[in-house]
Amino acid sequence: MLRATGLGYRYREGGRDQLLFENVDLTLASGECVALLGASGCGKSTLLNLLGTIDSPDQGTIHIGDQEVTALAEPARTLFRRQYLGFIYQRFFLVPTLNVAENVRLPLDLMGAASAGADQRVQEGLAAVGLADRANTFPDRLSGGEQQRVAIARALIHDPLLVLADEPTGSLDPDTAEGVLALLLAQAARNKGALLLVTHSEAVAARADRVLRFEHGRVVSQ
Repeated sequence: MLRATGLGYRYREGGRDQLLFENVDLTLASGECVALLGASGCGKSTLLNLLGTIDSPDQGTIHIGDQEVTALAEPARTLFRRQYLGFIYQRFFLVPTLNVAENVRLPLDLMGAASAGADQRVQEGLAAVGLADRANTFPDRLSGGEQQRVAIARALIHDPLLVLADEPTGSLDPDTAEGVLALLLAQAARNKGALLLVTHSEAVAARADRVLRFEHGRVVSQ
């Protein structure tokens, strides 16, 4: 489902290029959940952005399914991401002028999904994260945990083949976190997709099929 080979990334700071990581290899099989652990600032979120085609690596290639996404130019990369990827951001990035249902529905609208079918999927998605009664609420009226669940429902609404989740349970209580993890795992199994979880939680990592650790610019098996 996912194959990243020889990834490298540099950023500009103090007038010079700084190496964040290089020669990073990573694979995910269909239906697999992989947890990625590592210290803050080691590059986990940047790696997710590269795998999710939000940013481009300075070196290396990324294949998702049969598509080499690093070979795509805009807008093809955006269209690919929109159709096949689900991204759960650590900061949620909900649209403040849209209510909960509209936020969740946004990926379907961008894909041109039929209105009647989209409405039903949004209702089901909100029910799955326990927010069926908050459909008409705006993000600024939600708690942090509720906003996170809206972001999760939005990421899953179009049944993506690959879900990239950056601390998806960070704002949730243990019971709600368990329910969300079960939902993410079930979605990956049902679609024969793949799930990559960036987390600091050993409990979350324990639910994964494999655990990797980002250390000293390398991804190593734990």
